[in-house]
Amino acid sequence: MALGTLSMLNRASPWVTALVLSGIILTRPGQVRAVPGTDAYFASIRTAVEQIPYKVGPWLGQDVDVAPAAVKLLQPNALVQRHYTDQTSGRPLQLLIVHCGNTLDMQGHYPPVCYPAHGWKQDSSEPLSVTAEGVRLPATLYRFTRVVDGVERAMSVINFFVVPRDDEQFFADMGALNRASRSVVTAGLGAAQVQIVSLDPQSNLREDPAVGRFLEAVGPVLRVIAEGVRADGK
Repeated sequence: MALGTLSMLNRASPWVTALVLSGIILTRPGQVRAVPGTDAYFASIRTAVEQIPYKVGPWLGQDVDVAPAAVKLLQPNALVQRHYTDQTSGRPLQLLIVHCGNTLDMQGHYPPVCYPAHGWKQDSSEPLSVTAEGVRLPATLYRFTRVVDGVERAMSVINFFVVPRDDEQFFADMGALNRASRSVVTAGLGAAQVQIVSLDPQSNLREDPAVGRFLEAVGPVLRVIAEGVRADGK
């Protein structure tokens, strides 16, 4: 997708929050070449993330405290971990957006790896398209189950990645991210991972209109990340 085309839970249990964050923690494997204007670009991403609204339609959000150890290991440029509750139905959703300055920080740390590592069984994965600011983006829908205190729990996760490139910027899975990140320059501008998580066993994220609401709300963040460093180096 060309850059210019983007005109663009009731609180979940603490252990869910911990596993989402721990699933993307990775020690930094190396340095990549700096790109002029990177500092300003990273600052613009942080500003955009800070402006993600706490009210999205009938949904009200509350930030989750991130463990200092997780932040120390992850070293994100920008991170939001927020539980939203539908004030009409009480239904929860969780939003995670993390931008790391090195695309290598994302390697191997995404739903098929991190959730099974914390006791969840992956039942399925399927491609889907999601919409942000009128543009269709590739993503993957994962479904997991886990038995907790003798009760089977279900979780659905929509996941995709954003990388600043001249051609495609949005990728549905880690394989596509790996291919997109082969450029040293691209790797130096980092990558972002976006997750929308539902613990409602009745929820069908593929058909859930709330997904569109949330992606519209974070559209400005996706646009800033996808743009990369501007031609003037800012």
